[in-house]
Amino acid sequence: MTTKVTISLHRDVDTNEWFVDKLEAVRGNMRSLNSFFVPVPLRNAFVADFASFLLMRLPKDIGLSVTGFERHALADSALVLMRIRIIAQRAFAGIQSVVIRIAEARGDLLDLFLVTQRMDMLALASGAPAELQDRSTDPDSARPDTSGTDSLPPNATDGEAGDP
Repeated sequence: MTTKVTISLHRDVDTNEWFVDKLEAVRGNMRSLNSFFVPVPLRNAFVADFASFLLMRLPKDIGLSVTGFERHALADSALVLMRIRIIAQRAFAGIQSVVIRIAEARGDLLDLFLVTQRMDMLALASGAPAELQDRSTDPDSARPDTSGTDSLPPNATDGEAGDP
């Protein structure tokens, strides 16, 4: 099954700085959306290899443009991006919007992001228990053990725990 990716960026024309607004991945009937409350500078969102790839190919002027690339393989990753299109809108009110469409991605999309922007790394940064930090391929291995005495009885909510 193919994973399709759409990345939304914008450029502050005054500073010429590119910002990441969101990344959406679609596979089958599942959609994953990673967005930022406050847009993040491109170099602070993506790994250096991908950020450099984009910065070399993003438009230099503020007009409409469409460019395409067949493939990009990330260094130090098994991620390969294929049939990449960069669609730039004409700048308006000092902002230029760009949509990057990737027709097929093979590999782990999290490899695009810097560690500081990866949701899966929040468990490590927050000091979560070791069982939540496990990134093994067995999905059941990363689940905490809830069978202990601290768990709620079946069909109970926090307010009902311990109530007769």
